[in-house]
Order: sequence, then C-alpha cells, then structure tokens
Amino acid sequence: MDTAFSLLNFATGADGNPTGIMLPSGMSSSVFSSIPGMRWSVSGDSELGSCLQTSANTAIYNGLFDDGVSAGTFKSARSPLMWLNALLGQRISFVYNGGLSGKRTDEILVNLPTVLTQPADGLFDNGGANDIDQLLTYAGFGASATTCENAIYDNRTAKWAKARARGVRLIVAFSITPPAVGQGWSATQKGIFNRVNRRLSKAARSIPGVIWFDANTYITDPASTTGLALAGTLYDNLHYSSFGCFLLGRALAKVLDPLLPKYTRNVSNWLDCWQSDTASNNLMEASCGMFTKGTAGTADTNVVGTVCTGWTCKQTTGVGGSATASIVAAPNDADNNYSGVGNAQRLVITTTAQNDTFRWFYFPTINIAQYPAGSSFYVECRVRVRSAVNLNAIYAQASAYFTGSASASPTFSADGFSTYSEPGSGSADLDIVLRSPIVVLPADATAISSLRFELYAKFNGAGAGTIVDPYDAQMVWNR
Repeated sequence: MDTAFSLLNFATGADGNPTGIMLPSGMSSSVFSSIPGMRWSVSGDSELGSCLQTSANTAIYNGLFDDGVSAGTFKSARSPLMWLNALLGQRISFVYNGGLSGKRTDEILVNLPTVLTQPADGLFDNGGANDIDQLLTYAGFGASATTCENAIYDNRTAKWAKARARGVRLIVAFSITPPAVGQGWSATQKGIFNRVNRRLSKAARSIPGVIWFDANTYITDPASTTGLALAGTLYDNLHYSSFGCFLLGRALAKVLDPLLPKYTRNVSNWLDCWQSDTASNNLMEASCGMFTKGTAGTADTNVVGTVCTGWTCKQTTGVGGSATASIVAAPNDADNNYSGVGNAQRLVITTTAQNDTFRWFYFPTINIAQYPAGSSFYVECRVRVRSAVNLNAIYAQASAYFTGSASASPTFSADGFSTYSEPGSGSADLDIVLRSPIVVLPADATAISSLRFELYAKFNGAGAGTIVDPYDAQMVWNR
C-alpha cells in the first residue's frame, strides 16, 4: 500500500486543484478528463462489467463507456464501483468498461489493449470465476485443476504487468468471490478458488501499484462452515446484489480514500457554470449556497412546509405518502473535512406503500444564446439520508427541453441506488454524491424551454421519519 501511494504525485493548476499525475522522468503527464476525478477503466468479467446497461442515446454516466462504442448507465445499484464513487464523492471518472460477461481470464487478457486505448490512471481488475466454471468444458484446461489454477494466476498477473507498463499507476485487483449454494461448484472447483486467491494476494503485495481487494472478507458468511456467500449478497448465486455491491463499495472506499485527491463540490469560478442572464453570470448563487435560497418555492402534492425559491417538492407516485419540507443549513462532512455551502432542502418523508416517490425539482429560465448548440452539462449534488425506512432508491436526473430538433424533448437519467436499513449495515444513514449523465444540446436546437435538475427518492414500503437532505446542488458546464 505504501509503495502504491508513493507512485501518485499529482500536478496541480493555479487554483490548487489536481490536473494530472506527474509520471517518472521521461514519461508524459496523464491528464484528467474534463469531468472531475481520476481516470479509471475496468478489465474483468461480468461481476464488474455487467452492472451497466447499454443505451442508444449519447449520454455518458460519469464518462463511462459500456463497451467502448455505445454509452451506458449503471443499473440500479448493482455495481460496487457505482457505490464506491458515490461514497467517495465522485472522485473517479470512468473512461472504459472492459467487463466481459462469461469470459475467462485469457480472453480478458487479450482484450486489455482495447481497454487501455482510453488513457487511464487506474484500473479495476477481476476475473477467474468463469475459468473455474469452465473447468470441465474448456478444452484448454483438460479437466485439470492445476492447469486451470495456473491459467488464472498467470493471466491476471500478466494483466497487471502489462497495465503498469502502459502507464496505469494504480490497479485494484478484486479477489474471486465465493459461490452461493445454488452455484454448485464441486470440491475440486472450490479448491481452485481458495488456492488461486491466496496466490494472487501474495503476488499483488510484491508488485508496486497493485492493491489486493479481498472481496471475500465482506461477502463470505461468517457463520457458514463451508465458506459460502452471505445471504442477500448475490442476486443469482453468482453476481453481486445491490446489498453486496453496497458492502463492497463501502469497504473499497475506505481503502482508496487516502490515495485519491479530494475535489471541492463548489465551482472553482463562475466560468465553470452556465451564464443565465445579464444580472448574474452564475446559474447557482455560490454566496447563497448554490441555488438553494429564498423561501418562495412550491410545496406541491402531499408536501407541506417551506421550499427554496425556484424549487418544487412533491410526491410523484403513490397517493398516501406525506412529507414536510424545510430549509436547513447544509451539513458538514466531518469524515472528509468538508463543509456544505449554504442550505439544504430537507424533506422528512412518511410513506404508506411500495413505489411511493418524492421529487425535488428545479429549472431556471434559459437564454439559448448562452447555451451554444452542441455544448453539454450535467447535474450533481450531495445527498444525506438519515433514519431511512424502506428507502429503495435515490437518483438524480439532468434534463433538457428544447425546440427545433428532431428529438424535441430528450431526458437522460442515471438509475438509482438501493439503500438498506438491515441491522448493522449502517446504510439507514447514508452520505453520497450523485452525478447525472451528460446532456448534450443538439446542433439543430433553436430554443430551450428549460434545463432541469431533479432528484428522486423512491420507497418500497411504509415508513416514517426518513430524512433526505440534498445540498450543494449544481448544474455544471462540461467543458
């Protein structure tokens, strides 16, 4: 770990923010993407890769491509990397997803040059479960446990070496996760699983820049005498469930937090924001806590109380829920030495049934001359959840409505996070940062009716006293 940390020397701009990584003498600096965060790619199998869904639109969730050609957004919480980034405060900018469903480590290794066509500072790596699954069916193994084990070890360590040689500064190597009862691995296959994990963990400790992440620690049932997965952590006996992803993302965030630069949630200057009119060069009034100010907002369907100017809070699905709105000081994040700016638009929510959903909604008046066609934006905010009961998902959405285009009113949204209130999970209280997909204004747009920031809280049953505080909300021009 100490060796890996020593490799990361960050170049900074005039404002003190990281702009890239300073590489050894003779190598060019690795530059970050225009979206905040270090550039990372994914190389592995479906446990890391199938947590995405391919989309026909051109929105890119946090810069992450699904297969290098078409864009993708994360499925609801079934990604330890989505949880990781939200818990870290969106400090990672994903540039390529090389997770290949059903592929062995030799096939993943062959695909590595394609993954690394997008320059990356870090790489998330996994693989090996499909090799073990194919012990008796893949001719290359000859039904030999030793051959299968050696192949996994050789292919993954070769991947680490090749990635480091291509300028990847930090590699997080996931262990192969344990099976559930229904997966049906034989004693021979379980032996491969245990031996190769031990060998890989030892190899990772000897290679600078490689961090071994033992997912088994968080997925294995401590009460199981056979080392099987904890109930609820795998949704199909093979892939991580939303709960499993939360556990892994939370654990990995603690590992990576000291290694990754922290980014302020506030804009560094007004040029980072959309100009909206002659009276203000900033869509968000930074001195007032972005655009959570005033008390002239609208408390709509099943919501009572005080709402910030320009905002609407309402229940969008379900008929029996209720919420009380209030404006409170933005929370302080003591764990990350961060203080929120200005206000938070709080809702204290009571629900009565599955699918009860509440929405925070903000849309400013837009001048098309200040939003050139072909430009893009995204929305981002911190969300603090306390005393959650049956909260199923939290998700942010950026929307653009305009005229003059063949597609008159496209909207793009990121799928939500499932949250939990199981004893001991700690997720009834949750602090995350959400960032929407990028919205691109088409070249033939002639007028904009609105750009929108939206946040949703969706529930899966009755519950009272759930506190949701969105704060430091931003609409940011993606330069």
